[in-house]
Amino acid sequence: RRDWAGRLPALLAAAQLASWLLPAAIGLFGWGWRLSLDLDDRDAPHANIYSLNPWKVPDCEDAYLAFVPVWYKHPGSDKVEVQLAVSDDGVTWTRPWREPLIAPGDAGPPSAGQIWPVPDPVIRGDETWLYFQALPYRHLDFRAPQPGQGMTARAVFGRNRFVGAQAVERDAELVTHPMSVTGRLLELNADARAGRLRVSLEIADGQAVKGYSLDESIRISADTQSAAVRWRGRSDLSGLAGSVVRLRITMDRACLYAFRFSG
Repeated sequence: RRDWAGRLPALLAAAQLASWLLPAAIGLFGWGWRLSLDLDDRDAPHANIYSLNPWKVPDCEDAYLAFVPVWYKHPGSDKVEVQLAVSDDGVTWTRPWREPLIAPGDAGPPSAGQIWPVPDPVIRGDETWLYFQALPYRHLDFRAPQPGQGMTARAVFGRNRFVGAQAVERDAELVTHPMSVTGRLLELNADARAGRLRVSLEIADGQAVKGYSLDESIRISADTQSAAVRWRGRSDLSGLAGSVVRLRITMDRACLYAFRFSG
């Protein structure tokens, strides 16, 4: 959905710096670049994707996040917000959500106009710190600079807790796409202090794998970033290694942020 002269991020890969200098120069005139992230009909009018800011999630083989500055060009708001993009290979990116991860004004009046993320978040214990530059004025106001305004601020997230699936009713269910069992344990990152989660492993037709049904699942009722799922005393999935399963997760007053196979 590109009906104007706007901004979009692209990817150019090269083994050596010199090998991409000429293609990059030619690419400035429209040749040879692959778009990494595009706009579509779900985006608000006049949106521009300013840059990508990709980040390889530590300790995850195939998880990448990007903190994307989105500018709403005039006659839009002329403000800049940060949205979240995801990828499993660092090449092809999507934005499943179009709500801002950090919106203008989230850090008070000094951030009312623009939010510019600083690359590479910092992991500290159980937290992820995303620094950003905030400005009180709108983007095109750079033509009349206002020295001494703005600030650098820090957004604090729980580790791997940028977005979550929140159960808003009792016994809500989340069913995943089929996936291979690639570890000895299934770990959940979830907040179920006021409720519970249970998990079953299923084959493609929805039938539970013997020994790993919802009825056999030991409920999780805690705020934890790495809870190993157990089924009546068992948690070891070694016997299912390489099997294709899907997860059925039931939640009651709980929020699921992430899951992974480990070990």
